[in-house]
Amino acid sequence: MSLTRKMLSAMGIEADKIDQIIEGHTDTVNGLKDEIATYKADAEKLPTVTKERDEWKKKHDDVLAKQPDAAKVQADFDKYKADIEAEKTNAKKRAALEAKLIAEGANPDAIELMLHGADLETVKLNEKGEAEEVDKAIEPIKTKFAKYFGEVTEQGAPRKTPPPGSPNPDYSKMSDEEYFAQAEAKQKG
Repeated sequence: MSLTRKMLSAMGIEADKIDQIIEGHTDTVNGLKDEIATYKADAEKLPTVTKERDEWKKKHDDVLAKQPDAAKVQADFDKYKADIEAEKTNAKKRAALEAKLIAEGANPDAIELMLHGADLETVKLNEKGEAEEVDKAIEPIKTKFAKYFGEVTEQGAPRKTPPPGSPNPDYSKMSDEEYFAQAEAKQKG
């Protein structure tokens, strides 16, 4: 049912009020018609936009397929983080073992060799991050590398002494001219 002047007159509305109502109603209807036209134009563009989207998607499916899965990325990150934590823990354990080996009299030059085969799992860290049960890990090392334990003494090269009976024991008493003259005479003669 539409809004008409006849219907408004039957309701007992004054003529000037009827004109205002009809004018307002016309503005509302015209605004709605404009919106309908806009939506209709957008609806007509929809097949073109859908076709463009499908073509783009088809063209870029290989790129989208290569994008890493978020769960895989998170799993890789978690593994990396766990590896870093394990490295830190093992570094603390190795430092504790190294200090204990030195205290037990191990050769400092052989500590890397000894730690290479050490079982770091036997060393436990407490809440403060300090190593405990280090002796359990040291015993197999001391057994396997017994020859590297003991007092380390450093020796230099043996002292060299000149052979006895130098040709001229009075070289220290000669001047430079005398020495060179004697050396020249030996070469000529």
